[in-house]
Amino acid sequence: MSIPFNLTASWLAPAFSQLNLTNCSTLTPFLADLMLNVAHHNISNMTMISEDFTTVIRFLDAAVPNDWPHQYSASELVQWYLDIWSNPTYQSTPQFTMMWYGLENTAYGACNAELCNSLQIKGDPDVSGRGMMGAYYISAILSTIYFFVLIIDRLSSSHKIPSRILDAFRESTNTFLDEALIFAVAMLASTVVRYASVTHSDDNFDNYSAYRLLGSVFMSTFAIFPCLLLQSVAGGLRRRFLRQGLWTVVVGLKVVVIIQMNTVYIQRFVYDMSNPNDAQLESVPGFFREYLWSRYCDNNPLVARTLIVEYTGALLGLLNLLWLVYYVLTSLPSVGRSVASVLERSGALGMRRNGHAARWERMWRYLLLLNGIACSIVMWLLLVFFTSWSIHVQNKAPSTDEDTKWTFGQVLSLATWVPVFIEWLAILVAGPEEGLGQRLSTSYEVTKVTATDEARRMNQGPSSDNSHGSLAPSYSFVTEHADQKTKL
Repeated sequence: MSIPFNLTASWLAPAFSQLNLTNCSTLTPFLADLMLNVAHHNISNMTMISEDFTTVIRFLDAAVPNDWPHQYSASELVQWYLDIWSNPTYQSTPQFTMMWYGLENTAYGACNAELCNSLQIKGDPDVSGRGMMGAYYISAILSTIYFFVLIIDRLSSSHKIPSRILDAFRESTNTFLDEALIFAVAMLASTVVRYASVTHSDDNFDNYSAYRLLGSVFMSTFAIFPCLLLQSVAGGLRRRFLRQGLWTVVVGLKVVVIIQMNTVYIQRFVYDMSNPNDAQLESVPGFFREYLWSRYCDNNPLVARTLIVEYTGALLGLLNLLWLVYYVLTSLPSVGRSVASVLERSGALGMRRNGHAARWERMWRYLLLLNGIACSIVMWLLLVFFTSWSIHVQNKAPSTDEDTKWTFGQVLSLATWVPVFIEWLAILVAGPEEGLGQRLSTSYEVTKVTATDEARRMNQGPSSDNSHGSLAPSYSFVTEHADQKTKL
């Protein structure tokens, strides 16, 4: 097989050792086509079956040495491919093995950029499309601004924030938190469905993608942290029953996502990819392509750093879960009274009524600040790392990546935050009473009450949902026909 192949009376094909295998523009499409056949159709990677004979002809034409003296036609190149390259007898020879080894080394090394661009990696527009990325950044920027504005108001009474701007942030927090929780639930639920599709349906090889599976986990985790930032500093919130239900759903879905990630991803992408066998490469749709992408194209150090942040965020979320459990339980009338009774018997309430109350409030506010800074760091690291990963995928597969395409869902994701902007602007321009009142019919109007007034009216201490006794004003509405105040 080190001598030329005499295929026809008119053409003598070069031997394997004489081939020119340095043309990346023809070599990588040919090799990628064979690899994608394995990914699509569960065929052996050594059958050398190609669906695109145009690619085969271009590859073989470039492989023939430039000074080869024998002329040939396209049909003769096809005959060469079918009779020699696809023939198991020739494939088992040392000459073919050496040639193929050199071809793969060239593709994975000098032709890496062309090979990665030929693997038909589509990205994930449902998670990393432009509209979704815009929604993430809006959520992160707004929640960071809300947190620091409100925590500054708590830490210092001599700040320079105008009262109208402070009212706009404080009184629109209710809407922002609800929108953020709904967005987080949607992200987590979509992640659960995506992992289930990989587990129960292996016919779509695009589902078998670490970028899609891990990306949905990273961004669903990210979506929780704006909620934590807002919940930690929001005072005088209403609709507690709805919010408790949403938090319960968020926690439950996150537990499911953690279990799915540590079974599906760890098993299929960490263990299997590190030591694949021929059965997996040839029988699991998408496995071979994902193996090649992970080994030769992906930014694995960046993925590892993002995973560290993901697990750090899970631990931080667990610490915040303790406060959320307290928040939910003490909001229940019977539990709240029991907690108050225990505190009074232990003397804790007496401590708060004495000189230790101010010290406790000050300590708690600084704990909120530290927790908010930690949550902000994790939130922004997840977002920045995932953005970098998305850009890496777009650069490696520019011809097939779909992250730059706008989809219907991406437009809807951006619209999630429109009510927040509208309410903030309405309160800023018209004031809290009129700005909040614009949401109501003419049968109702908004009036201002302080937390102290609210507590006196309810015949109890400061509301547990008003974040530890903050005296920030809240707003209620009354009917025109009755002198009865009702919570908004």
